Amino acid sequence: MKYYFLSDLKENIRLIGRAYFCDGGLACDHSASGFELCARIDGELLLTASSSGDTYYSVFVDGERIDKRFYVDSSMQTVRIAEFNDGKAHKVKVLKQSESAWSSSVIVSLELDGEILEAPAERGLLFEFLGDSLTTGYGNLGVKGEENEQGGNTPHKEDATKTYAFLTAEEFDADCTIVAWSGVGLDTGWTHALFTDYYKAASFHRDTVKQYEFGRAPDLLVIHLGANDSTNDKTQRESFVKKGIDLINYIFDGYRRRMPVIWLYDPDEGVPSYIADVLEHFGGESAGFFALELEWQSTDAYWGASGHPSALAHEYHAELLIDLIRKNNILK
Repeated sequence: MKYYFLSDLKENIRLIGRAYFCDGGLACDHSASGFELCARIDGELLLTASSSGDTYYSVFVDGERIDKRFYVDSSMQTVRIAEFNDGKAHKVKVLKQSESAWSSSVIVSLELDGEILEAPAERGLLFEFLGDSLTTGYGNLGVKGEENEQGGNTPHKEDATKTYAFLTAEEFDADCTIVAWSGVGLDTGWTHALFTDYYKAASFHRDTVKQYEFGRAPDLLVIHLGANDSTNDKTQRESFVKKGIDLINYIFDGYRRRMPVIWLYDPDEGVPSYIADVLEHFGGESAGFFALELEWQSTDAYWGASGHPSALAHEYHAELLIDLIRKNNILK
């Protein structure tokens, strides 16, 4: 078995989402962040990581999900994430299921008997998703009436790789960046900071906050903010609209390009008229700015834990989003 520090594999792995190298290894804090590599392995593939809290990872081999959640806590742990016996080259992708509000995680090393090959190529498209708990997948592994453990503040019933965001990107064979934080608002939410502060940080919840460095520009920006604002009576229309416009402009300026924008909202938990004002400021649908209503309370099967959408509801929302993109030829 050969032991590889991830920090020594910068040329051999492809980063996904807002993963970035830090002193201890690869920081994978955000939902669905991680890495992909190509390797020829004989036997086990071991991964060593640590986390500030309970963290779950998904692993995909040649595009197929391994039917197991891989768990890491605050201790340094080594887990077997895959096993191979055919001597062929395989793509292995490791993505964080848990959101950064509950844990910051560092992948330190890999162990394998074999050879790590050239890094896989980026996919042709990149989608960026901004949101709150409706985007992180909070509660999507549970059922109606079931509460998350520990008062709801746990990743136990959350899987970002089973959200509408991840599923939509997969449908278009696109890379996916998810920047989302449960409870956050654009104008007033239920967190100690607003979404713009969260977006500007590479990882907001670390002791040393590193500013996000704009890199590859997304081909599509999807925003799902407003649910927490709508449940807070301090939210002001004028302030919400201004912050929405400022956020989009900040992203356009950072990436040095404009891209189509789709703003999602729930009819019961959203501020659709405020969102419409933001989109009209940029020219509306004729200029590539769309709104899409999402609804998930109509059937028990769409309810997950802690009053949030289930994995099935996320699949339904992905279908709605995919349909909107195709019908309007948004990726032209």
